[in-house]
This record gives sequence, C-alpha cells and structure tokens, in this order.
Amino acid sequence: VASSIDENNLNPISVFPNPANGNVNLVSGKPLSDATFKMVNLAGQTVMEKKEIAGSSFVFDVSEQAAGIYFIEINNDGVVSRTRFVKN
Repeated sequence: VASSIDENNLNPISVFPNPANGNVNLVSGKPLSDATFKMVNLAGQTVMEKKEIAGSSFVFDVSEQAAGIYFIEINNDGVVSRTRFVKN
C-alpha cells in the first residue's frame, strides 16, 4: 500500500511499502534539486535527515527506527511536501 499526502498540491510524494520494516521507497511527483528529506516521529522529533538530495526516486533504510507512525517531509526550494508511513 502506498501512502501519498500532498499538503500543498505542488509536489506529490509516495512512500512504499507502507507499512515498512526495512527499505522505504520514496517517489516524488517532480524531480528534486538540492532538497532536504526529514523523517519525523509523532513527538515531532527529527529521527533522520538527508540534505542535498536530487532526483525523483530514493530508497531509505528505516530498519534502525522504532516501530510507529512517522512523517516524511521533503523541502524542495521552499516547497514542502509531507506524507505518513508506518514502521513495523
């Protein structure tokens, strides 16, 4: 199951598989350039951050993260897109 929530409708992102327990695939509706990726837990803490990412598809390893609900935020030149996923 893929999850996609585009809060500003400018750059939809999808995350799969969802739920996940290892690698997570992220696909951006538009190519990213010098973007920032953040994974945030429900307490609002940033648990993973990558800077200067570029392209339209990425793989992130979430195996070290605790089980729970997380939000993925992509900031691409001030355009912020968010989606939610579950870590098993």
